[in-house]
Formats: sequence, structure tokens, C-alpha cells
Amino acid sequence: MILFAEAVARDGKNPPFVDWIVHGSAVGRVFAGQALFEARQLSGTYFLPDTVPAGYAYPPASVLPLIPFSGTLLGLVAWLALNIGVFLSGLWAALRRDLGDRTVVPFAFVLLGLMFFLPFASGVISANANLANAGVYAWCWAIGRAEGRIGLVAGLAAIVKVFPGALVLWPTGRARRESLVLAIGVAVGLTVVSLPLVGLQSWMDFPVAISNALLSCGEGRYSVPCALQPLLGTGVAKLAAIALGGLVLIAALRTRNDRLAFVLFGVAMLVPVPDMHPHYWLIAYVAAVVLIGGLLASRRRPDDQATQTSVH
Repeated sequence: MILFAEAVARDGKNPPFVDWIVHGSAVGRVFAGQALFEARQLSGTYFLPDTVPAGYAYPPASVLPLIPFSGTLLGLVAWLALNIGVFLSGLWAALRRDLGDRTVVPFAFVLLGLMFFLPFASGVISANANLANAGVYAWCWAIGRAEGRIGLVAGLAAIVKVFPGALVLWPTGRARRESLVLAIGVAVGLTVVSLPLVGLQSWMDFPVAISNALLSCGEGRYSVPCALQPLLGTGVAKLAAIALGGLVLIAALRTRNDRLAFVLFGVAMLVPVPDMHPHYWLIAYVAAVVLIGGLLASRRRPDDQATQTSVH
């Protein structure tokens, strides 16, 4: 409870569940025939936190899958349950891949760690989709690289927030091609279906609104673009961070060790993020859990081999 109170205090300018409020406000505006993006987002530079809740920072098609969760207390509960459920189930599944039937005790320590990990409290208090995004990242490890079905959720996640779309490349070989086809199908399908609701103008406004956003550095939000801004300026710093993230992603794709590649995927997703709110660090928590799972799995193998030898 102390960490949750601290998360609220650190984000004192915004009410609890602010991201759910932002999404609900966007849904309400498009149903009322109003513009999705606030006028000041299109007229010049601005700080994104100053536009809450009337502003928007996500692809216009994201409005469609968020409709069932907006407007009511039941919708909020369902949204939180979905995000927390995907995150925790992903952590369990990732550990279980490495530890099998020895997962229970390590998972208990993972849950204990979350009680002292401020980004988790931040994600819940803000009702941010990064809880689910981190869960999807964990499920990538659990499913493995021989399955293309991750493209389904990667495509949906990229519609809500762009950066998880990198996970579409997690599978290898034929599975990667399947993943790409599924992700493109989901993204294009949702975009086309949402057009009558959000309108073509929203898609034309989206890149303008994003490019006009200044970096909101400090106050617990530190990022690679913020570090580069004094040297390069806002616009170039954003592009340089995206390029750097791309280089890390290429390194991940060329790495033969799956566990190292998985960690690099996490780094590649975080590097371009302009406003690094605490809940983005849930990605790092997942990567740490996978690394610890690997260490625990390697320590149990000699015992397993000895057992198998005695049986034979």
C-alpha cells in the first residue's frame, strides 16, 4: 500500500487511472463526432502531460478495442483485470518454461518483488496498457521462437501502443513470416474497421500530434531521447533514439543465444520511448525474471542429469 501511495504522490498532477480516463475521453469524443486530437496538439509544440485528458498520443485505431472498457466502473475493473492478468500470467508462463514443476516458489518471490517495485504500482494506479505489454513480452519467452501466433497479440498491442510491435519479429524462420502476416492482418483489419468511427482526418493528424510533442523529461521520466535532447534538439533526438533502438533490434535478431536476444528485444523497445514513465520499466522486470529463471534452470540440470543416470 505504501508503494501505491507513493506512485499516486509522484504523479500528483493526474488522477488515479488517468490512462483509462484518457482512453474513455477519446472514445467519447469520436462517438460525439469530435476531433480525436486536441487542437493545441496540431497547432504547435506542447507537453503531452498538459493535454490530459483531452489530448491523445496513440494510433487512432486504438479507440476501437478500447470501447468495451470505457465509461463505466465495470469497464475500469475489466481493463485492470485484463492488464494485470496478462502481466502476471506472462511472468508465470515465462518461469514455467525454464523451471517446469518447480515454478511455484520462484514465482512467489517474483510476486513479492512486485510489492516493492514502484513501476508495478505506477502501472496499476495509472491503469496503463504497459502492464499488458510487459505481459505480452513475457509470453514471447514462454511461447518460444518456433510459434508465429505471437503476431496476433503483437499486432493488437502495436495498435494500442506502437513500441510492442517489435515483438512481431521475435519468432524465427517460417514462424516469423507467419507472425508478420498475422500482425499486419490484425493491424490493417482494425484500422479499416475503425475508419468509419475515427475518420481519415485522425490518421492525418496523428503524425502531426506526435511530432509536435516536446519531451517531458525529469520528474521520474528519464529516457534516451531526453539524454540526447541537449545535444541534438527534440526532433533529431527522437529520430536518433528510434535509430538506436533499431540497431539494438538488429543485434537481437542476429544473436544466436535466445535469452540474450530476448533481453535485447526489451532494450530495443525501451530505447525509443520519449517519455519514460515508471511503468515502462516493467519490461526490464520481465527481462530480469527470464534471466533469473535461466540461472535457476542451469543450477538444477546437474541434479536432473544425476537422477536420469541413476534411473538408467
